Amino acid sequence: MNLGGDFYLFANRVGLTFNVYEKNVDDLIYETPLADATGFQKTFTNDAALTNRGLEISLTFRPAKPGKDFNWNVYMNGSAIKQIVRRLPGEALVWFSDGRSVVSRVGGGQNNYLHISQGVFGESGDVPVDPVTGLALRNGYSTSYFQAGDMYFKDVDGNYVIDDNDLQVGGSFEPIFTGGFGGTVMYKNFNLTISGAMLFDRTLRNNALSQRLQNYQDPLALRDADGDGTPDIPATYVDISDVDYYTLDRTNARYPNPFLVNTGTQSLRDAQTLFEEDGSYIKFNTAILGYNFNKDWLDRNFKLRNARLYFTIKNPFLISRYSGPNPETVNSLGRDYLGNYPNTRAYTIGANIEF
Repeated sequence: MNLGGDFYLFANRVGLTFNVYEKNVDDLIYETPLADATGFQKTFTNDAALTNRGLEISLTFRPAKPGKDFNWNVYMNGSAIKQIVRRLPGEALVWFSDGRSVVSRVGGGQNNYLHISQGVFGESGDVPVDPVTGLALRNGYSTSYFQAGDMYFKDVDGNYVIDDNDLQVGGSFEPIFTGGFGGTVMYKNFNLTISGAMLFDRTLRNNALSQRLQNYQDPLALRDADGDGTPDIPATYVDISDVDYYTLDRTNARYPNPFLVNTGTQSLRDAQTLFEEDGSYIKFNTAILGYNFNKDWLDRNFKLRNARLYFTIKNPFLISRYSGPNPETVNSLGRDYLGNYPNTRAYTIGANIEF
C-alpha cells in the first residue's frame, strides 16, 4: 500500500510532499540454534516476516518573499517508521537473539531484553533474604551474594536468584523518526548555508559507561574494544570522578560501587535498564558562511571571472540528553562502546577563484 501527494501553496513559497506506505517483507533470514546431537551449533532459516509502516515527509519553506538582495530557503525531511514482526522461525511467538539480549515478538518489534535496575543497596541489611533458606539475594550466574554498593535487580520470579528468568523487555533500539533539515540565507553578496540531522525516540545502551566502571572491578581482564563480543585489549582506565557511584559517604548513588573488586555480582553488567538512555538528538552538521565578490569589480581590477571566500564549521554542536560519547556512532542495536569517539569540530577557511 502506498499513498502520497504534493502540495504547493502561497506562490510556491510552501511545499509539502508526503508518502504513507505499508510494506511486507518476507523470507527474512534468522539464525536458529541446533541441538548438540546434530553436531552443529546453528543453522539459518528464511521463515520470518515483518511489516514496515511509515510516513515520509518533505517540507520546503520560503519565510520571506524572494527579492533582488535577499533570499531565504528552509527545508526539512524525515520518515517515521514502525516495524511489526509478523512471523518468526518455527511459528514461534517470541524469539531471542544476540545472546538473549534482544527479543523479537510477533505483533511487536525488537527490544532490549535485560535486567530491571531498582537502585543501589545502601547497606547490606537492605538486601532481601529468603525466609525459607535464610540466604540473601544472589547472582545466579556466579552464586555470589549481593551486598552494600551492589545493584538491586528486580527478582521477577521471586526465588531470590538473579538469572535469565528475571530478564524483561526493555526499550526499543529502532528509532521512531529520523530526518534532516537545513536552509540558505542570501543577502547581497553574503550567503549562509546550514545543514543538520535529527533522530527521535530511540533507546540506547550506554555500554561505554558500563565498561568504564567495570574496568575498575577487574583490572586484569581484557576488554571488548570494538563491540564484536570478543575481549581483545587490556582495560583502559578512564576518569570516573564525574559519575555518581556508591561510596560510604554517598549511599544513595545512582551507580553501583566500581571498586568492589571481583565480587561476582555483576552489578555493572551492561544488560540492565540502568544503562538505557534516550538517544534522541538534533545535530547541526555544517555551517558555511560565504562572500561572493562583485564580478565587474574582479574583472576590472584583477582580470578574474569569479572569486568567493568562505568559512566552514563542521559538527558545530549536538543537542542530546544522551550522556555517552556520541548517539550517532552506536551500532545497529543501539549500543555504545569505549572505542567510539565524539565527532570532532573542524574549522575551514577557503577561497574559490576562477581565472
